[in-house]
Amino acid sequence: MAGKNRSFARNDPLTSDIKTWMIGSDAMKQDIRIARGEIQLPVPNDSPLNEFMTLNDMYAHADDYSDYFVDNWTEYLMVNHNMYSFHRTHFEACDLVFDTENKI
Repeated sequence: MAGKNRSFARNDPLTSDIKTWMIGSDAMKQDIRIARGEIQLPVPNDSPLNEFMTLNDMYAHADDYSDYFVDNWTEYLMVNHNMYSFHRTHFEACDLVFDTENKI
């Protein structure tokens, strides 16, 4: 999800219908205006990274002729966010299935 697609996992709410349970994603926009700071954006999807940075901080290249605006460090941060999102969603799912007090 992070490397090839450069996308962040979404923390979509879980419902009582298990068929709707999924982990979606939002692609990181490759926009020169974001890379230059002309548009300010938070890290998407309630990420713990929001406490430390904005999405603009993840753009490494602001060159007009760059094929992409992120670097390896940004991809590592995206992997970290995605792992957090997957684990968080799995914990929530287990709570909904096995915890009798938290049923939807």
